Amino acid sequence: MSTRIEYETKLRDYPDLLTVKELPPILGGICDRTAFELIHENKIKYFRIGNKYLIPKAYLIDFMMSEDFALCLVALGLGGEQTID
Repeated sequence: MSTRIEYETKLRDYPDLLTVKELPPILGGICDRTAFELIHENKIKYFRIGNKYLIPKAYLIDFMMSEDFALCLVALGLGGEQTID
């Protein structure tokens, strides 16, 4: 599992507030539906403005450091290792 500093470094080129559509490439290629499920299951913290879900990068890193993220990667066949472009 990576450290918070490693995730912050990998995500430095992303905006501080992410939309659900920006999550799939960061999270190993999950589909938009899976991203919405993670949000609705409160696995990724977020806030909502109107009909737009916004995820602070810090909340995404919290999720990426969690066991839920490791299980998600295993389910995707990524073996617990995740790369960010």
